[in-house]
Amino acid sequence: MVVTNKHLNVFEFYQNEKTIPIENNISRGLAIVLRAYPLFLDRFLDLLNQQLQNRLQKANSFEEIDVQIQLSADRIANEYEGVSRIVGISLSADYVQNLGEWHADNPIPDIAIKINDALLVIEVKTNNVDPSKELKNQVEQIRAKLGLEASSVESVSCDWAVILLLLQQTRNLLCESDSSILSQYLEHLTYRFPEWFPVQNITASMIDSDDVVAINKRIGQVAQRCAELFSGGAAEKWGGHTFDIFEKYAHCGGARLSFDSEQKALVVTLWPGDTKGQGKILFDVCNKTYDWIENSSDGSLTTTPYIRFADSYGSTKAYIDLPPNVPKLSWYEFWKKVSGKWKEESYAKLKEAILECYKDARFVDFEREFVNSNRTAVLVSLGFRIEKRIRADAIVQFDRSTPNSNGVYDGAKDSLANAIVQGMISRLNKIGSVPR
Repeated sequence: MVVTNKHLNVFEFYQNEKTIPIENNISRGLAIVLRAYPLFLDRFLDLLNQQLQNRLQKANSFEEIDVQIQLSADRIANEYEGVSRIVGISLSADYVQNLGEWHADNPIPDIAIKINDALLVIEVKTNNVDPSKELKNQVEQIRAKLGLEASSVESVSCDWAVILLLLQQTRNLLCESDSSILSQYLEHLTYRFPEWFPVQNITASMIDSDDVVAINKRIGQVAQRCAELFSGGAAEKWGGHTFDIFEKYAHCGGARLSFDSEQKALVVTLWPGDTKGQGKILFDVCNKTYDWIENSSDGSLTTTPYIRFADSYGSTKAYIDLPPNVPKLSWYEFWKKVSGKWKEESYAKLKEAILECYKDARFVDFEREFVNSNRTAVLVSLGFRIEKRIRADAIVQFDRSTPNSNGVYDGAKDSLANAIVQGMISRLNKIGSVPR
């Protein structure tokens, strides 16, 4: 097993109570990578050229490129007298559109790069703070000191997520080792800003290393696509990413996608009959053979009956899971017996009715939330928690499509989301299709 120790990372400043971290470590690291990797610089220039009216001309050799950090405007103007155009680049955690007002005497840009007759001035922020105000002041002072016309200046904006995508693509193309400068810089950014990283398809190595941040990002994206296909929205709650179901499946209120790190599986969960209203449709209208109550021998599909206890506002306060081996046709009679509103004086009868079906039922949560509280009534429903586990090898197989290309997501190409929705619709149709 490889032990990860961030203090062994060349970009990590070793920190203790008596030391102060280097303030511009992120921009310094970016400058080092731009200087050390011509392929990354080439792709970075391609990114800039997509926004520029006049394309930057690339150098014939790497010796014609100079990358510097923390040089003052005066020194930049003195060092690069032959420059005929300036490109100001705002780099932050969000795209920046408008340049504002900012002034400082002899300002110091984070990064300066000279390529042929062009000067790139980069101002880096590690949050959503708009760097363009400082950038405009820096560029203007450098322009004035070089004696250039205002028309020689252009400004563009970059997002860290896109930069990270370029870094990852460069590493993969060059087959860089984990100890390379590029890999070390990416690792450093993972430590400091995991939220910046673009969504990636789930890979076997991602699952093996339990990369929770990357996996959760991708599952969130898949859940959002599933929600769109079900004409709804997604949210991160209830231990995963949840979304609503088609209106024609009135017996089921929603679904959840989550990742089981222990079993290394993507779990798709449905809750038919979760509320009193859903239960009435499930037991009165839907498939009464209950052949949809299934449990596979390998554990990839489980159906767990449960009793849900809610307060008068419908908020869940307690659950009791029931054994799955009760004869299927008994669920209807049990639902009629326990479902509905029970007042405080009938709590004992409710417990007796449940114990008739499940003698090992434990009422610790029910006692705490209702018997030993000021609540005078409980709403009881009988639901089923259907969980489909998609194992690691199947996840990787389904997630080989390329919905994330150059930082742009195309849901129509998301084969993992499409496969999940198709499986859900098949299961929901087996239970029954009933409009709300």
